[in-house]
Amino acid sequence: MKNLSKNHLPIENVRDLINIIRQDIKYKYCPFRFYYKYRANKYAKYKTPELNLIKYLENKNENSIDVGANLGIFTYFLSKYSRNVFAFEPSPNPLRYLPRLIDSNVRLYKLAISNKDQIMELLIPKSQKGWSSNGATLKNIDVKNGMKINVDCKTIDSFNFSKIGLIKIDVEGAEGLVIEGMKKLISRCRPYLYIECSDFGRETTWEILKSLNYSCFTAKDKSSVVDFNLYKHNDFIWIPND
Repeated sequence: MKNLSKNHLPIENVRDLINIIRQDIKYKYCPFRFYYKYRANKYAKYKTPELNLIKYLENKNENSIDVGANLGIFTYFLSKYSRNVFAFEPSPNPLRYLPRLIDSNVRLYKLAISNKDQIMELLIPKSQKGWSSNGATLKNIDVKNGMKINVDCKTIDSFNFSKIGLIKIDVEGAEGLVIEGMKKLISRCRPYLYIECSDFGRETTWEILKSLNYSCFTAKDKSSVVDFNLYKHNDFIWIPND
């Protein structure tokens, strides 16, 4: 595995070049952010029904936070139903496109979120098709043909955000670190949380949020939530009990 300090992904072969060209066509040169909007609505309809619940969990008088914004699928829906969105993304691949995709009420931070302010290694995977926007993590796991880069990390509590109604977290196993660094905000604002948990993070997430008096649900369809099985599902909605 390569270990680079510069925040960029190298073009190592023809596959890498083709992959970047394809993504550039979709996200940089497709007019009016058409593919960005199309992809977000496609996910809401076919793959991630939780996206359809955002309009019920958030309102225009509150702000939201997107930790692990990636290519902005959740950011897109959060921006429609929130006053402001504070989006965090440290990975070079999505940051190649995300700044030109987001709406005017979204503030993008090119940072990772953790349990303390520090510099950490972000592990970025690579598939046969080339560099991926998915799977980057602060967890110390083997990403085989990928690479490591140093990224700045902050806690959510260090920003003193207010009127937060909904927080989305998708950080590939580092959920516990993220939540540890936002305990003050959670206690103060009591937001709803949407968390995509990997196998590395679900038990830690469960323990922390239960201690903060939250109950956990998963989406049954496009408009309702039901009780969950910790090991059967990956996408969870946490609702404060008070």
